[in-house]
Amino acid sequence: MEMQKVSRRLEELEETIYDIRHDQERLEEQLNKKADEYQVRDIVEDFLKDRSYITKHDLIIFTEKLIEEKELMSEKEIKHLIDSTHFKLIKWVVGTGLSVLSIIIYVMRYF
Repeated sequence: MEMQKVSRRLEELEETIYDIRHDQERLEEQLNKKADEYQVRDIVEDFLKDRSYITKHDLIIFTEKLIEEKELMSEKEIKHLIDSTHFKLIKWVVGTGLSVLSIIIYVMRYF
């Protein structure tokens, strides 16, 4: 059973490799026919569109949209939030310490 899965997966990989090699040969033929830089760029972009590959530019745009939609915080915003929370905590501790000290002094005066 396990060998059948491995064999099936191997066949799938071989088919994928065959498709990739075929695509590579097709691109090489087209690139040899057209040597102009802009034509080469157009051929590659058309090929990528046909195969539904994600380019680096597409990934950057997608990531930016995802961050905007989910309202995620950047690293700088998180650091700022931590720093401001830390400062508030220090003020609270100092304020509480002074209040407790004043209460102790007040109680000691009357007893």
